Amino acid sequence: MLGTGCSALTGLDAFEVTSTAGPGSGGDPGTGAASGTGGAGQGGAGGSGAGSVGECTPGEVMDCAYSGPPGTLGVGACKAPLRTCVGDGSDGSDGSNGTWSACEGAEVLPAPEEDGSSPLVDDDCGGTMLVDDALLVRYLVNEAASGQTPGALEDAAPDPLPLAISYASTAEFVESNPGRRGLRWLTEKSTALAWASLNTPDNKIRGSLDDAQQLTLEAVVDIANTEEFNRILSIGRLVGSEGVDALALVFDDVGRIQLRMNDIFVGKDPQVLKDIGRVVLHVVLDTTLPVGANRRRFYRNGTLSTSGNGNPLGGIPAQNARVSVATSTYLALGNRFQGMHSPAGTIHYAAIYTRVLTAGEIKSNALVLLANDDAP
Repeated sequence: MLGTGCSALTGLDAFEVTSTAGPGSGGDPGTGAASGTGGAGQGGAGGSGAGSVGECTPGEVMDCAYSGPPGTLGVGACKAPLRTCVGDGSDGSDGSNGTWSACEGAEVLPAPEEDGSSPLVDDDCGGTMLVDDALLVRYLVNEAASGQTPGALEDAAPDPLPLAISYASTAEFVESNPGRRGLRWLTEKSTALAWASLNTPDNKIRGSLDDAQQLTLEAVVDIANTEEFNRILSIGRLVGSEGVDALALVFDDVGRIQLRMNDIFVGKDPQVLKDIGRVVLHVVLDTTLPVGANRRRFYRNGTLSTSGNGNPLGGIPAQNARVSVATSTYLALGNRFQGMHSPAGTIHYAAIYTRVLTAGEIKSNALVLLANDDAP
């Protein structure tokens, strides 16, 4: 959620007012009109006042200098100290003019999106209450209410990669509650999907994920029913009529979600995902870790699925193994590219990060997404 600006006047971070001091002798310091001392005068002119100087309308407020990254001031929690224009006519004037006060209040800079006392706050000042650092793709799946048929799922991440929607008479947009729009597959094994081609030289999926050892997959789903090999997400290519998954979330025969990497299963959440309602799912991959079972971790609603970690259920990735997406030709949600592998259920949201989210970041994101996955 975008934060609001902190002042009535914006764009004044570099505010500077020239001293109104009278002429001084050449090279002598000039005196600032309010506070601070001006620099040395040149050719008899007074220097610039370094304090809070300049006329203004009493009651006005402006930002002081801000040291955070460009574009973060006034976004989320980030703010600068403030100056206030003060003046009451006590100097004999009519009170219509005032002078700026000294800077007051604390500067707030971007901080990690961690689970804390206020998780529903945009702490990293990225424009949402979710983690925005290292975000590769983010599909809010909020394009339409029930019964409407938009042509694509928009990507909210930089350098967006929209997904074209093929409804195939077996998918539809739904809005069960405010903040919970989603794309629903009515039947299993349909040909409906949302997808994008990766056959472009500057494609960000190939450029960011090829050779990756660390990443996080994030999704909000409500699965009614599913069978083996149905997919929530798939990055891959076709070999004949078969798909080769470079990276995918694939169901097993009883409805447990598995991580597939380089066409090999490398981990499984032991808990059945179908018919349990809306769930925030995180799957973390970190092949650099020495303990094999920790190289893939599964989370539900922000909580580590401990029974699926610490054991080799569903396989484990080799240490320092790398994801290979150099030859992948598609990214798909709800199916593989050639179809016939959809679960019956709704995908409300999906995202990929090019780093490992911390446990605190996962918990914070889960709390945000549980509250609203359409405009977090």
